[in-house]
Amino acid sequence: MDRPRRPDAPEVARRILVVSTVLARVRAECERPGIDTKAGVADWLRAHDLHESASLRELKFLNAPAGRTDRAELIQLSWRVEACAMLVWSAGGLPQLPAWDALAEPMAVIEALAQAHAEPRTFVAGVRLRPDPEIEDARDQAELWHWRSRAKDDAGIRAAARGVAGAIDGDFPAMGRAYRTLSGEEVATLRSIARERCFALNWLCGFAPGAEWESTPT
Repeated sequence: MDRPRRPDAPEVARRILVVSTVLARVRAECERPGIDTKAGVADWLRAHDLHESASLRELKFLNAPAGRTDRAELIQLSWRVEACAMLVWSAGGLPQLPAWDALAEPMAVIEALAQAHAEPRTFVAGVRLRPDPEIEDARDQAELWHWRSRAKDDAGIRAAARGVAGAIDGDFPAMGRAYRTLSGEEVATLRSIARERCFALNWLCGFAPGAEWESTPT
């Protein structure tokens, strides 16, 4: 049986490069529909020995002709920017964790990876991960916010909020007010943020069997 293990720094670096490449393809599909970029992407991955680090799902998407990916899949993959932000943060590319009640800033992630894409081999060789306890603490926070996005028991919410900085009226602080006052659409957004970040941090903490990205539980 494959036992959970933590991915090492080179694995994390390669995963960052693959996920960010997927996000670049998503962006191209959304902003320039009909323009086929798959050949260049596939060649770039192979040229830098990253092809084998991509999952079957990622390869299927990256190798699909332009305009052939359905909208639901594009939307799901676009949320990977939140997971990518956690990976980049873990490798020291972002100075601090993005707020739990706000979307990660795509341009901050892109700018943090500019040099990595220019010199991917150097990036893979040079990545140093944050200490395990720091990553584990971030994972615990992500799990807590993921839990809050589904929680209904007011007593449980109030109890959990005691350990959250800046709690408002016995609840998690979200968008400047108590979480319970958010609209359904706002809750759905924060749930997606928390789920993607929890996904990446669970992978970083070794919760995925064999460190397989797509098998990471949330």
